[in-house]
Amino acid sequence: MAEIKFSEVKWIRVSQEKLSKFFTKPKLAEKLLRKPPVRYVRDILNSILRASGFPQGVFTDLVIKAKPADIKAWTRDQKVGFLYRLHKAVEIAVGRTIEFSAEKASQGAEPENTNAVLQGLADGASLLK
Repeated sequence: MAEIKFSEVKWIRVSQEKLSKFFTKPKLAEKLLRKPPVRYVRDILNSILRASGFPQGVFTDLVIKAKPADIKAWTRDQKVGFLYRLHKAVEIAVGRTIEFSAEKASQGAEPENTNAVLQGLADGASLLK
């Protein structure tokens, strides 16, 4: 695995530690985890899905196979819908509530909660190992 420069910010470091068990790309850079854009979250989802099969069947090929330009063109509602679906799939898989607002995450707000969902994504993938 590639060398990761772990963050001193606890919630970012936890994301890096959990997610790095599954993939090397996309890079788990502090800058991106500090305010994760929707495209980056989708790229992480795809990497986890390829590595573990989790969350199988939750998203359509339009989401999974979307090119960067396609994601950039998503409407606000599409971004919120994607983040909401990811959040709910993770909560169901890990059996716990994760404080998160898809609306706020789509605007880059409350990144610590977005990271909590990403950590839950890694936890859900770990259940399949």
